[in-house]
Amino acid sequence: MFVVFSLFFSISQAATKAGTSCTKIGSISIVSGKKFTCVRSGKKLIWDKGAVIPSTTKSNESSLVLPINQPKVKNFGGFALTESKVNLNLEASGFESYEINLIPINGIGNTYTSGIQNGSSSNYSWQISNLSCGTKYEAKIILWSELDGKGTKIEVNNNQIEMDSCSSSSLLNKVCTNWGSKIPDNAGWFECRYAELNSLKYVHISNNPIYNYDVRSPEPLTTCQVPDASPNPNNEPGYPGYKIGRKENSNIPTSGKLKIALIGVDYPDLEGIGDAKTILESNAALIKKWFDNFTNGKVKVEIQVYNKWLRAPRDSSYYNWGHPGASNVTSLSDEQLVQDYVNISDQFIDYKDIGALFVDHPTRINKIQYGIMRMIRVNSSEGEISPFAVSMGSILFSQQSARWAVFVHELMHPMGVMGHAPGNGWPFYIMTAQSGQSLALSTWDRILMDWIDSTEVYCDKLDSLRKNDIPLASIDGELHGFKSVIIKLSDHEALVIESRRKDFWSTKSNTQSGMEFEDGFAGVMIYKVDTAKRNDRTNESNGDNGNDPRYDKFAYFLKISETHINAKDPLGYFKYVMYQGESITTNGVKISVINSGDFDTVRIEKVN
Repeated sequence: MFVVFSLFFSISQAATKAGTSCTKIGSISIVSGKKFTCVRSGKKLIWDKGAVIPSTTKSNESSLVLPINQPKVKNFGGFALTESKVNLNLEASGFESYEINLIPINGIGNTYTSGIQNGSSSNYSWQISNLSCGTKYEAKIILWSELDGKGTKIEVNNNQIEMDSCSSSSLLNKVCTNWGSKIPDNAGWFECRYAELNSLKYVHISNNPIYNYDVRSPEPLTTCQVPDASPNPNNEPGYPGYKIGRKENSNIPTSGKLKIALIGVDYPDLEGIGDAKTILESNAALIKKWFDNFTNGKVKVEIQVYNKWLRAPRDSSYYNWGHPGASNVTSLSDEQLVQDYVNISDQFIDYKDIGALFVDHPTRINKIQYGIMRMIRVNSSEGEISPFAVSMGSILFSQQSARWAVFVHELMHPMGVMGHAPGNGWPFYIMTAQSGQSLALSTWDRILMDWIDSTEVYCDKLDSLRKNDIPLASIDGELHGFKSVIIKLSDHEALVIESRRKDFWSTKSNTQSGMEFEDGFAGVMIYKVDTAKRNDRTNESNGDNGNDPRYDKFAYFLKISETHINAKDPLGYFKYVMYQGESITTNGVKISVINSGDFDTVRIEKVN
């Protein structure tokens, strides 16, 4: 594709005025249409009075005529040879060094610079490779009258070269070097991602991906609702397996209307600073959006927000709740603590049928290490209420936790979600780390709560497992389609396969979290569920990394490869992520990722 250039020429000089000093006799400077010459005056070198240069260039000419001893450009132009290669040509004289730059106009794509090169040929032709297809470049050349970028300088810029559009074969699966880098094309972009054995390759991502694959689950969803088989079901909130006839708290339903009060509280010793309305309303919006997405609209959240800071009657130290690990805990009873919050907000909140009370705090709080997190019975002007009360503390703020995610995480427990597996403390789910990189709810947690639809889960069982390829949308996004594969292994075990990537619920600009998945992060994660086990959390600060089989958990991530090493992953989480071209065999099932892009295509097959 040939390119028509509009050439704009500029001569860059230090400020030149008649009578001011110069450095080299006979050198010339052109400023505002006048030619100044460096001359000797006594013992000094100065610029002379200058002479007006008559115009010799017509408006339709594409060459620049400069006085003698100046770099002169007759022609500078180029055209795309391929989707990533360009040809540049230069006809010029009066120069001894040069530099070429190709810069993406929209700021996205590979940049090229030659650096300062010495040379004085009257004709040059360059072929420059590894540019970004579908990208418009500004081509710029700088010429100097002396070697090594010294002397008089002239710049020719504002020349545009538009690279040919990317084709699916141009970069797809080609080796790349910068993890997460993107090269746009007309339909989306190519993204540099990890592939087999920690190699880096380009995949193509569409601007508006659509899941339109005709793949059907061979088993109904009920087959994969592996029943709870755990002992002592009352020693911890929730169940590791599907529980028929699960009891619900009447104020915190798992379907239908859920009423929440969200208030901001400051203290006599800690005044709230900032716009409480913006903080609270943005968190209320994310709570609603999260429930709508991960419950498939089955839980209808109604949130009352009072949009100003409310002043508690006591200093903040009185509200430091007795969470394990807290020091200087309050002498107030839980009832007194929550009653204070209700009293200061009662005239603004209708507490009838309230299921949860969320109390936000100024981020500067330091005397409340942990806020309260428990169901409590107190009084309001609407009568006696029993909300699940949660308040923010300095520990959670220091972890860069999103406020709304803390509230949702804690609320899930009395709703029936055990959480904290697989990978407790790992940054992959809202129920393993409310300060994590992703705030998605796991497939298994959604299964247990009856919040997942049969169109989202490909279900099969080991004894009759059929070989198939299943495209998976990411659980971190909001696209509809299969998001996971579940293979029932026994009456209390299952394998769960999920697609993960940077998407809505793993991008901090969306979630208000302090963490997010890195650009380019994508792959498949697999965990094994055993509903006969309950979480043993007694050694979380003493050797248990959250995914250690020596300590009981109802689910564990499976390690994929020790080769998955990245400087941005010092704890080794990527070793549990499967990339395109990789496979693992476990429990008589071979699982492979055969393709990645808009979706991760997973192949499952039975092996002996």
